[in-house]
Amino acid sequence: MNRYTQYAATGNGITVCDPQSMGIAVQDDLSDQACQLSVAKNKPGVIRVGGGGAKYLVVGGGSGSVSPFGWSFQGGLSGTTGGSRFGLGADQIVQMEMVLPNGYHVKFGPTKWEDASAEGFIVPKTTAVTGLCRSNPEEQDEEEWIWEDCPDDFDVDFMDLWYAVRGGGGGTYGVALSMHLQLHDFARQVQYEPSSSEECLATIFKDAPHGAVNFHPIIAEFMATYVMTPSVLNVTEEQSRACGSPHMFNMPMCYGEENVSQAWLTFLEMKKITEGADCLVRRIGDGFLDLNAPGTRFEGQIPDSPSPGIAPDPTKFPPMFGSNHAANGLTGPLKDDWTKPCPDDWTFEERLAGCVSFQESIYGTETLKRLEAIKKVIDPNNMFQCHNCVGTNPTGRKDEEASEPNQEEDIVEKEDGIAIKDDGAGSGSSSSYLRKSSLVIAMMME
Repeated sequence: MNRYTQYAATGNGITVCDPQSMGIAVQDDLSDQACQLSVAKNKPGVIRVGGGGAKYLVVGGGSGSVSPFGWSFQGGLSGTTGGSRFGLGADQIVQMEMVLPNGYHVKFGPTKWEDASAEGFIVPKTTAVTGLCRSNPEEQDEEEWIWEDCPDDFDVDFMDLWYAVRGGGGGTYGVALSMHLQLHDFARQVQYEPSSSEECLATIFKDAPHGAVNFHPIIAEFMATYVMTPSVLNVTEEQSRACGSPHMFNMPMCYGEENVSQAWLTFLEMKKITEGADCLVRRIGDGFLDLNAPGTRFEGQIPDSPSPGIAPDPTKFPPMFGSNHAANGLTGPLKDDWTKPCPDDWTFEERLAGCVSFQESIYGTETLKRLEAIKKVIDPNNMFQCHNCVGTNPTGRKDEEASEPNQEEDIVEKEDGIAIKDDGAGSGSSSSYLRKSSLVIAMMME
């Protein structure tokens, strides 16, 4: 917390309490009350947490129990916390500190970047990542740590490591100790909820299953239209990207300028629906309703592109699922027909042989190959293993199929005029797969 100095009583976020400088009694303005009590408890100091009003926003998970570490390392789905506007969890990391399988304690992050606004980016494009090794690992006091250039025999490329840990499952590449996260200027959340009033249930939501208005097709279609094709609702790109939705609940959650209320009326007029103008309720709050919702459904725009068809190229299966909430037995569709799901009654061996694997379904074939190659360099002895992580469980592909690590930043084509930079396994690529894979998912649900 000492990095959030604007909320703390002193410049570094911590007040060291010195008994020699304090009086016997607590001052009338209570300015020394916290330290007086701390000294009475024979404690060295205090830290102030919170206060000062809301100044910044941190993109996080949909529940207070979600750690920024595992959540970010698996991509960081953030439909409830402004992911469409601010990026996914993997996009929030600006520096990492880890202990690698080779025993080195390192910290690393981008050190060179260039303006890429001409290409459609709103943030600089990373061109170099630099890391340092700690030369006094026996020292316990962090203030005494010494960071120096890594030795000549250090064979880890920090650009590859930076790519892998942010969305490629950080736990499989080493022990993550700390990370710096990006702060955003505070934006109050506005949330919209379909009304379950008697009037709405009797009219526009009359066929809602068991009265669950959030699942009504009208709400799902409206949310999809607002996010995917906002122009038909007279909604700007910026207003569209201000809003996301928790998976299945179809509840617009917006940060910043949005136009949901007017868009709802336009949508009803477009659908020739004469009732229901008051059936989408606007609520304002300091935080979102904690639904503990699994993943996000509408993270961003889905570009116009041809349907993947029936396994046009089985060596290039696209990323399809978000790993934050991937079930243990998850697999992709049949390898030879992407329009058909993997049969539930197949054995593990049959699913491994005939269906797109858990890891390929999440990362896609090409990204998985790159991650496996990075894993082999960073952890050649497979010291770090976790269930379904890269380099751990069988994928149905041989190890020699892993490609060589590619240090070049991949640029994804412009989508609806917005370029997505893929500089992490779950950064640009995570935004991209949430958009492109919906085509596959929609086809499989037919």
